[in-house]
Amino acid sequence: MTPDTRDSADRIVVDYRISSGDPKEVADAIRVEQTIEFPFDLAPEWIQETIVGRIDSISGSSVTISYAPGVTGGGITQLLNVLWGNVSLFPGVRITGLHLPDSYLADFRGPRFGIDGLRMLVDAPTGPLICTAVKPMGTNPQGLGEMAATIARAGFHIIKDDHGLADQPWARWNERVRVIAEHVNAAREQAGTTALYMPSLNVPADRILDAAHEAKDAGAGALLVLPGVSGFDAMRMLADDDSLASADHGASIVPGIECGEPRSGHRPRNPLRHAYAARWR
Repeated sequence: MTPDTRDSADRIVVDYRISSGDPKEVADAIRVEQTIEFPFDLAPEWIQETIVGRIDSISGSSVTISYAPGVTGGGITQLLNVLWGNVSLFPGVRITGLHLPDSYLADFRGPRFGIDGLRMLVDAPTGPLICTAVKPMGTNPQGLGEMAATIARAGFHIIKDDHGLADQPWARWNERVRVIAEHVNAAREQAGTTALYMPSLNVPADRILDAAHEAKDAGAGALLVLPGVSGFDAMRMLADDDSLASADHGASIVPGIECGEPRSGHRPRNPLRHAYAARWR
């Protein structure tokens, strides 16, 4: 197929590898299913030309489709739906690349800290940043706090809750966060280290924002968010809260995107993680 030379600078561009079926037929199905999900021939002409995705190129099994930014409604949730909605049901379709135009990214504030800011928080301008988790589930808050203190004294930069720690009866969320934060902060002061405690916001949706502020008040230095469980837009919400102003880390829990048959999904570390992690504070 001859590449479409029309300007794609202001369009959302997605690269796919199609390993099942005819690439052109599958690409035609993708561009319709990821936008109007309606018989193409029955749609008004302006919708066909403006709303439906555009096939920019096909080279063997590699296909590039671009979308008008308006189809995302300006939000992260619909962006993810456009990227990996009905196409997630197609066998042998894998996203291998993503380009978000500057005009689209301008609506998002971007990382509050980024890697340089995180290094500043832990006073580690160079070298690896070392992180580990406190566990196992079933340990009481005091036990987890003592474990975290030992890790902090050892010089780890980030100490996070294991992502499975929530509000279990043997370590209630509020008490656990308070006790671990106290232990980590005392240990870092005693040992002269710079460890940050990162509690997991593995709580019900209507508790996420309050829990984030409670964690900050308890002395936590950062937050662990589970985007595949709590919602990708939860990270955006927390990052945009100026009164919170905390470093947010997204745990790698992405249901249905990185699992399933090996020819589907998206390439590890690219591109969907960049759609939520690289752009949010």
